[in-house]
Amino acid sequence: MLKDLWNSLSRLSGEMQSISLALEIKSFVIVDNSAAVEYCVKNNIKIISSINLIIYYFYKDKITYTQALNKINLLRPYIKEKYIEKEINLLKSIKGDKDEKKRK
Repeated sequence: MLKDLWNSLSRLSGEMQSISLALEIKSFVIVDNSAAVEYCVKNNIKIISSINLIIYYFYKDKITYTQALNKINLLRPYIKEKYIEKEINLLKSIKGDKDEKKRK
């Protein structure tokens, strides 16, 4: 598995080292680079991304829905669209839950 990691991410040394450590200590890894995310998804390595943190801040009412969307959109050049759309759907779902609680 580590040889595949080296072949996939050799030019992304920070991500490579983070993923190697996560594998060694059986933990999650914090990554955003599309190649690193792809590698982690393919190898069932749990990840936390900037988008996850943005959604967490929205969930905890630290930022608004609009702020969260704007910040996620800034990451579009760095993260594959399929991952962004998945997380935006989660954000919308959380917003819907929050809106429903307000109505009750």
